[in-house]
Amino acid sequence: MSEKKRHEIFLPAFGGFYNTKWEQLLYDSEEQYAQIFAAREADDGGLDSDDFVQILDSVTDTHRHCISLARSFCKYFDKRMSDSLGFQLGLQFSELDSPDEYNFRTDRILATMPTSSVRKLFKLSAKVLHGGLDEAIEDRFTPYPGFMPYYSNDIVARLAKPVEEWDYHELCTLLDAHIDSEIDDLVFGDVVGGGDAELAYEAATDWKRFEKIVARQREKLKTLEDSDGEVV
Repeated sequence: MSEKKRHEIFLPAFGGFYNTKWEQLLYDSEEQYAQIFAAREADDGGLDSDDFVQILDSVTDTHRHCISLARSFCKYFDKRMSDSLGFQLGLQFSELDSPDEYNFRTDRILATMPTSSVRKLFKLSAKVLHGGLDEAIEDRFTPYPGFMPYYSNDIVARLAKPVEEWDYHELCTLLDAHIDSEIDDLVFGDVVGGGDAELAYEAATDWKRFEKIVARQREKLKTLEDSDGEVV
């Protein structure tokens, strides 16, 4: 049997798009562009920011917007983790896994990484006697009222299984043992500061449809202004 070259993994620490700064970023991006367009029309008495918010909301694909942000999260997460670990982690974005309802969990980013990185992560963990891994396993898989995990929180049983055979939840826990607790905030700053937030919004918006709707709204506004100015 040929050895797997890449392994699926859920990225730890991503806050998801429900009641988080990532969800707020969706609205902030829309508001930012609405204000920019409104400012351009201010001197002409044209459409205002509320008008543009409504128009942008109708022509922007929120799911596509979220996927673009998740892809950027993966890119910057990989860079920060690689710098911290001292080797290229080599994460590649696969998909954004979103629940139908946000009752029990939030969005998760699924990525892949090479076998070589899996082994290096495990070796780094072994150097500290898997202390961080043990803690991460306890945090993720210890039962409590209302929660019965599918995975055991017994690290001995986990270590008995070759790391190359760990699934995406187990590898997520292994990676979680190495991350900075503030990495979600740090990556958020990278996405916003690096311009990826704007690019994600622009890629999710149908600008041709936007221009058509704006033109119709301007014409309606002009018609109303002309009718108001008629002398009876």
